[in-house]
Amino acid sequence: MADKTPSTEDVIIDAAYNIRGRILQRSIEIESLFDLYIAESITSDENKISELICLILAPRVSFEDKRQIFVYLVDMYNPEFRKNYPDFAKDLQTICKERNVYAHYPIAFSNDATKCYEDKKVVTFVKLKNSKNQLVDKHEKSESDINDLLRLMGKYIDAIVKLGDGKQPPL
Repeated sequence: MADKTPSTEDVIIDAAYNIRGRILQRSIEIESLFDLYIAESITSDENKISELICLILAPRVSFEDKRQIFVYLVDMYNPEFRKNYPDFAKDLQTICKERNVYAHYPIAFSNDATKCYEDKKVVTFVKLKNSKNQLVDKHEKSESDINDLLRLMGKYIDAIVKLGDGKQPPL
């Protein structure tokens, strides 16, 4: 029996799974660090930290809201961080926006998107208007784009861990 060659659509789906998995895992790490930093800025009691994270932050506060709270707290209580990472607010906003693309945008399988993948190994993520499936936004992502974002995410994961005296949330 001959091996079946996967269709371009199957290859794109596998690439999207891989891309989403890598980006969303790093996003979860960043979000968990936001949770920990925010909770620790409110209390030093370990039980209260856990309660704040488990009962309020993790289930009820969006990634974007946590980013805004984190930036505010850093600016208020750790201005040295801003000096060491002057672009951190803008970079975290970029990370948040990119995370939303990978978390919420479906992949495109139009002729143009398929050709783009075949020619350049670029996966196209799209946002459609629900009522009419009208294209609202499109992001073409190459392996280089993904690696750049992962490096940026890694930079801030390391920086936030250091900001929290090396403490990492349990994942």
